[in-house]
Amino acid sequence: ASPLRDVYKRQVSDNGKGFDTSRQRRGIGLKNITSRVKDLKGSVVFESKSGKGTTVRVFLPQERV
Repeated sequence: ASPLRDVYKRQVSDNGKGFDTSRQRRGIGLKNITSRVKDLKGSVVFESKSGKGTTVRVFLPQERV
């Protein structure tokens, strides 16, 4: 089976104020998302730019969904 077919993918985007993803300190919300996705053996990508909004992509093994 293709690895991409065996992955559950979700993306959420907004057009809000965004934030600097290079900052070392992350808020509790981002830490919680990262921790929960890690517990499910998945990965998460945060993309954001100040003034341009944010996109969060979550990838989970299909068997964990």
